[in-house]
Amino acid sequence: MAFEIKPFPEFSWSYSRHKTFGACQRQYYYTYYASHNGWLRTSDATQKQAYRLKKMQTLPLAIGQIVHDLLAKTIQTYFQTNDLLQLEYLEKNARDFLNTIYRNSTTYQHLWFEQPGKHPIFQEIHYFNTLDSQQLHFYNAMLRTYFENFFASKTMHRILHESVTFKQLEDFSYLRHDGIKIYVVLDLLYVDQQDDWHIVDWKTGKPSPDDREQLMLYAHYVHTYYNIAYEKIHLHLEYLASATVQSFQVNDKMLDNIFYLFEQSTHYMKALMADILTNEPLSEADFTANPDRNKCTRCNYLALCTAQTYFPSNLG
Repeated sequence: MAFEIKPFPEFSWSYSRHKTFGACQRQYYYTYYASHNGWLRTSDATQKQAYRLKKMQTLPLAIGQIVHDLLAKTIQTYFQTNDLLQLEYLEKNARDFLNTIYRNSTTYQHLWFEQPGKHPIFQEIHYFNTLDSQQLHFYNAMLRTYFENFFASKTMHRILHESVTFKQLEDFSYLRHDGIKIYVVLDLLYVDQQDDWHIVDWKTGKPSPDDREQLMLYAHYVHTYYNIAYEKIHLHLEYLASATVQSFQVNDKMLDNIFYLFEQSTHYMKALMADILTNEPLSEADFTANPDRNKCTRCNYLALCTAQTYFPSNLG
């Protein structure tokens, strides 16, 4: 089937989309509507700018993405070759990736301008010309710790010492609920010798109540896609900063909560559509901005949003 260019994106839902909508509707508009088709040479200047800004990364986001990618590479390499990548290799690669983003941000911004998806830059440098020194010191010290705790985790112990079957690894998947696509990204899905299914989510940040809620959604995906009974699904939150793990199974109440959350979330999202059939949004002004200094300084869209008037000294 030939690729079809549509003026508006297909409506879908994910937990991250829900969180963006709840945090700031204006940011949601830029992320899911204004940036649509911004990768096309024929798109207008605003679409292209929104798409470029969407592809920027804050330092914490870049750290999390790089660590996740390297953990997936480690597990995939072990599964395919039985060779285990070494900690020093992972740490060096992580630093190399960060240095590449830094160079893109300071010397090679033209690469980001032309191909933002392939050459991301740091949001902090784009707007404020520097990375936060305290954050930089923190992550510089934590980078090795993330990988040390990964190798020492219960998940890796099981992978290295038991016979497991890999099913998914950083796969971008979806299921449908009430006719709407729900996107999920499972860090790791495997089956053990007892035919129990395990969903693992690596976390570089602090524990949050949202973490368990998100895994309920992943469990529903495994239940639906693979036709696996809920009681056979085990959920694991591996916190790499603290070397702790939370393991649990599907809770009926939490499962009901995630479906209720989905229904409420999509209801409010659809209320901001001009055409529910084509997913055409209302105007930008109808998506309420939620200006907050701490949140806005971490937002990619300061150059577009009228909330930039809160930071005239920073943005000129």
